[in-house]
Amino acid sequence: NNRAAPNGREFDFEQMLIPKWQNQDWHDACICRDAPDDLVACIGSEGQRLYVIPSLKLIVMRQANGGSFSDAHFLRLLLGRERR
Repeated sequence: NNRAAPNGREFDFEQMLIPKWQNQDWHDACICRDAPDDLVACIGSEGQRLYVIPSLKLIVMRQANGGSFSDAHFLRLLLGRERR
């Protein structure tokens, strides 16, 4: 879920998986500070995602094959909360 979002650190979840687990820092991690706190995200490899936001009655599935991708940017665009 996204409950850590208001004070959380946004970062690329796939990049966090590259270092060995001892060097990973998941403290205060969030996928998007602007997303609802009931957001649940399933993180797949190479940008594949499943987002569930019960408060909005929304389910979004993203199928991808690699490439650059930002969960935070995507969610802001989806929710109409893009920062200027």
